[in-house]
Amino acid sequence: MSREIIEARYRELTPTSRQMFEDGRSVNAGAAKGAYYFAPYPITLRRGKGCELEDVDGRSYVDFSNHHTAQVLGHNHPVILDAVERQLADGIALGAPTGVETRLAQMMCQRVTSVERIRFVNSGTEATLHAIRLARCFSGRPKV
Repeated sequence: MSREIIEARYRELTPTSRQMFEDGRSVNAGAAKGAYYFAPYPITLRRGKGCELEDVDGRSYVDFSNHHTAQVLGHNHPVILDAVERQLADGIALGAPTGVETRLAQMMCQRVTSVERIRFVNSGTEATLHAIRLARCFSGRPKV
């Protein structure tokens, strides 16, 4: 099957994804997250459940990549949804310790014996800044 035929079929099956991609071009740099872009445009997903994804055109897919993370239970697992809903009812981003972070750190340290302490951060950048500060303190050097 030729590339042209495959692309024509893709366009035929994903018109809403195409429209959403086109709509996003005026406000999103690149119109799609870089890892998910492929020509002529990426599919736009609407929902996921278990190992299945559904796009905005109603087509179903098996999610073999699990969003490139450790979603071992799949999308929208009932136990996870229940835990998130309970936490949302108590509040999120309260701006001070809530105890949840301590319980999670204790569980992680118990499960990974080489981990003695944990520092939770908001981003990879923040984690890197903390690692640099620790390295400078440990080595006594002002530069990395």
